[in-house]
Amino acid sequence: MGLLWSLLTAPVMVPVKSLEFIFDKITQQVNEEMLDEGRVRRQLLELQSLLDAGEISEDEFYETEEELLDWLDAILYYKETLAEQGDE
Repeated sequence: MGLLWSLLTAPVMVPVKSLEFIFDKITQQVNEEMLDEGRVRRQLLELQSLLDAGEISEDEFYETEEELLDWLDAILYYKETLAEQGDE
């Protein structure tokens, strides 16, 4: 019954499995980008450069800096939580 079932459902299941694989890869890529603390640090340096060059105001700098620092804190907290769960 297993082989027959596999043959009968193959036209439906193969595309579904392919889509599942693609979505898993997209999710993995998004997670890597969202959890890249180096990227956030580079954005902080770029923000400082913009302030130094006079391209943004201090208010814009502090507002964006706060958002980036909050994001960096969230990344570090998430990674710490994952590490603690892995230790259990």
